This record gives sequence, C-alpha cells and structure tokens, in this order.
Amino acid sequence: MKIVNRKEFLKLPAGIVFAKYKPCIFGKLAIKESSIDCESINDFIVQPLGVEIDADFDEFVGKCKKAENGEEVPLNYDCFERYGFFHQDQLFAVFSKEDVKKLIDRLIETL
Repeated sequence: MKIVNRKEFLKLPAGIVFAKYKPCIFGKLAIKESSIDCESINDFIVQPLGVEIDADFDEFVGKCKKAENGEEVPLNYDCFERYGFFHQDQLFAVFSKEDVKKLIDRLIETL
C-alpha cells in the first residue's frame, strides 16, 4: 500500500483498490473506475466496497427492516458513484496487487 496525492491518483488507471486517507485515518475501500478529466472537473467514478443493499430508493427502508428481522437481503456489488468535491490536498491509500490478493485470501477463509 502506498499513499498518493490527488493529482497522482487521478492519473492512475481504472481497477485499483483504494481508500481516502488523512494522516493515520483510512476511509472505506473502493475500486477506482475512471477519472473525469476536464479543465474545471477532476472527479472520478468508483465502485464502493461497503454494504450496498440492492434496492431502489423506495425499497431501501423496507429491505433494511427485513434484514433487521433476520431475513437475507441481496447486496449490490455492481453499483457506481461519482466522487468529487475533494480538497486539492486529498490523499489516497492505494493498495498493491499483493495487498488485494491477501484481502481476497482472507475473505475466502471466512467461507
């Protein structure tokens, strides 16, 4: 894992695993999909790796209630968001391929 600044991060290719970073504080894991590069916008598209319930806006609360009552609810691992409005000095923790392999191995151990 290494820490990079926003300018370096936006140059990185799609498919990297990362987290926002402040000194000694890591944000949620996500996968960078693409950068939106134009003169006034330097945002990017991500796929969050948190808990994303597979539900429309109107279904969300109902599905949360079902989960609270012990029912299985499907999760969405194919959702994307636009990240923007970061400070120019935002840092990012970028995970190496080896880090990702170790994370996958650990997740497989839970099966």
